[in-house]
Amino acid sequence: MGIRAGGRTGRIFGTCVVAMVLAGCGEGSSSSSSSSDVATTSASVSNSSIASIPPVGLVALSSAAYTVAPSSSAVVTISRSGPSTGSVTVGYTTVNGTATSGADYSPTSGTVTWDDGDFSGKTVRVPVTSLASSKYFAFVLTSVAGHASFGSPATAAVEVSASAASSSSSGASSSSGSSSGSSSSGVTANTPTGTGSIKWHPGHYMASYTILGPGETISTIQGELNDLANSPREIVGYRVLVAWSAITDTVQGSYNWALLDSIMSYMQGLGKQLVLVVLPGSFSTGNLTRAPASWIGVPSYILNNPIYGPSPFPGQYGWWGPGANAGNGPAVAAFWRTPGEYGGGSASVMTEYTNTLAAIAARYNNNPNFEGVMYQEDAWISSITEFAGSDYNSNNLISNLETSLAASVANFTTSNVIMENTYMPPSDAAENFEAWMIANRVAPGSADTVGQTAFNNGYQNTNLGLAWGLQAYMGITTPGGTYTGPNYRPRARAMLDVEAQELIGSYYKNWTSPNAPLNGTLAGSSMNGFTPLDIIDAANTTYGASHLFWTHFFGTETFGSPSFTVPTQTAWSNLQNTLAANPLTNTAYPANYP
Repeated sequence: MGIRAGGRTGRIFGTCVVAMVLAGCGEGSSSSSSSSDVATTSASVSNSSIASIPPVGLVALSSAAYTVAPSSSAVVTISRSGPSTGSVTVGYTTVNGTATSGADYSPTSGTVTWDDGDFSGKTVRVPVTSLASSKYFAFVLTSVAGHASFGSPATAAVEVSASAASSSSSGASSSSGSSSGSSSSGVTANTPTGTGSIKWHPGHYMASYTILGPGETISTIQGELNDLANSPREIVGYRVLVAWSAITDTVQGSYNWALLDSIMSYMQGLGKQLVLVVLPGSFSTGNLTRAPASWIGVPSYILNNPIYGPSPFPGQYGWWGPGANAGNGPAVAAFWRTPGEYGGGSASVMTEYTNTLAAIAARYNNNPNFEGVMYQEDAWISSITEFAGSDYNSNNLISNLETSLAASVANFTTSNVIMENTYMPPSDAAENFEAWMIANRVAPGSADTVGQTAFNNGYQNTNLGLAWGLQAYMGITTPGGTYTGPNYRPRARAMLDVEAQELIGSYYKNWTSPNAPLNGTLAGSSMNGFTPLDIIDAANTTYGASHLFWTHFFGTETFGSPSFTVPTQTAWSNLQNTLAANPLTNTAYPANYP
């Protein structure tokens, strides 16, 4: 899985990509403490309890959508509710959508303040020009100081429409009063297609190519979000990668919600769905020589405590990967270790991760724009067997994952839980794990999504072919394996990452022997990947996929040696139109869902 560093591959965590008015890089408005109540749910695993924080007030916008007439002013109201102890100051700013600051509206930013006991609404006016008709921009709450937290919504879409003049004699803006009002310019909430209790918004999603590390803000991904804001309404949402240590780091049970709150509010303003991946590690230990240890993705309270078991770096704990002198490679939280294995009572890295997800569920599960959470592919975790000294155990990993996934299903009562079960050895164990997932309402996920051309060449029947988990989902026996099971595609839905290597082909350029027929449809220097249409064909014809998460490329990235640029058709400005014109067809609410 390639990760961007400001438009470059190999990103782990690091510097800002785009300077943005929302916040300076590394200048989050909150540190380690949670800013609203988080309660441990009944399905949380008992290793550490989630901190209970005294109630705080909430600040929010009066609406997630405003309509304003040209040559007037949008009047946005910021409200305060709940406990009113102490003063509270909130920052705000405007953000371009299809409307451009300066030409279509006056860029507006600043702060509003409430004194102790003050509940009155605070209004902000944003002048709009005659040129802005049929365009929109966003109004975003950017920071909060004092005894308060962001409520919902914290982002609003402001649409400029000539029809607003007839409904507002003063020429001021009117609000919808809801985050899911009528569709307009692709900025209001998606209409679910499901018929059960789980939020169900199938289709094409943008997938971030950037990992957000500790201290980073929404400004790091603002370039991607700008592209999302301007995407066709057929782009359903956004899959984001956030390091575990960016959410909780130095204090067990304490959470920094500023980053996720800002992303969640932005999705609400756009009317898009959010799928969250909480990464329990990094793709390279080389990061440890350049940044604080917690940027490896594992919280510092684990890294500094020997009860979570050893790491290859002296004085660090709870993860494994290449040692200090072994070069770069994946660094992964030790999810396979059993509770108390290293003398820590019930201490378990997997349990700590599960409790973080429980806190996320308590905060976002009921948000209509939160589509679900994805567990990163298990092949990445099992790959640490390549490095000396590992105590990895597949059976323990599967058992711990089942415990964690069961807790997440119980906690995310209305949201999807996705597991990327790929190449965890042995194959039969991975296939039985897939069957367990489907029986327990865990959506089958996977990386390494290929085009229909590969299937037409027999890819699914080769030793290096389809991920073992997906073979079980499709009812295909692994070559040389003994697992036999039903075809689950009639009752479950796959939710798949379309990663960099699938779109640019570099990952597959040597996988073209008769033993692994990956003869893709994308030809060129150092490339043998698959066109977007080929992948969509596979999603509809073979995978039975309801959700595809497409890696975002600006189109200027370069890869390989000799280097080549991203194929034109995979640059987001072009890809988004291909996706909009070619919908997924396996979108019915799955039978294994409540």
